[in-house]
Amino acid sequence: MLPLYAIGVLLSFTMTGLGMAQHTWHTKSNTWKTDTAIFLFGGLLSFLVFLIFVVTKFTQGAWVVFIVMPILVLFFRSITKIYRSEVENLSISDEAIKEFHENIERIKRRRRHNDISEYRQKIVVPVYDLNMIVLKTLKYSYSLTPLVVAVHVASDPEREKKIVRHWSEHKIEIPLEIVESPYRATVYDFLKYLDKLEESGRFETITVTIPEYVPNKIHHNLLHNQTGQLIKLMLLLRKNILVTSVPYHPSAET
Repeated sequence: MLPLYAIGVLLSFTMTGLGMAQHTWHTKSNTWKTDTAIFLFGGLLSFLVFLIFVVTKFTQGAWVVFIVMPILVLFFRSITKIYRSEVENLSISDEAIKEFHENIERIKRRRRHNDISEYRQKIVVPVYDLNMIVLKTLKYSYSLTPLVVAVHVASDPEREKKIVRHWSEHKIEIPLEIVESPYRATVYDFLKYLDKLEESGRFETITVTIPEYVPNKIHHNLLHNQTGQLIKLMLLLRKNILVTSVPYHPSAET
């Protein structure tokens, strides 16, 4: 096991050193020449020691690396391909945004004689980013009541800035609220937000509509976190809070 562990560590050092050398070469920071030389030296030195270990410890278990590594590389490449395909499928097009705004306008015209104070049902849509799943969920929610709010639990400042920017760029009329989550307790902070909303007593019912991606292949579900399912489970015993899933089926194989 020791030779196998050493080979794994040295291979990681080699890939890290050469990868950082490539990164600094392309970014061209103020000290890129020195940084590139240091990373390149470290990567090459690790690779040299790696070769020595492979040759001297080959019969003691090092041969396993040459079987396991290609399998892992192919496995992770296939996962990357799936994720990239899904991102492309969920990206918002100009046509989708146009159709979304037209749909919202039709609903607003239909309600122009209604008094918004008559509505006592609030819909909360938890969102991570602005994509096709979220657009579909917002359209569905707004068709039921004008009292719709999208809630983003901000556990990552960069992600928070990104979704706020996208909301503004695409002129989404449905309000977006940011719930701070400094300790990355996403579900806990979202439930606290619902508690405050419920305690206000302004609404007869509060519905949480959860955008849900449904892969074409069942086993692809293993590649997605189950935050939506966890939220559903946690809200199961809430008397005045309803939960609805809005499934999104991709149009092409991923």
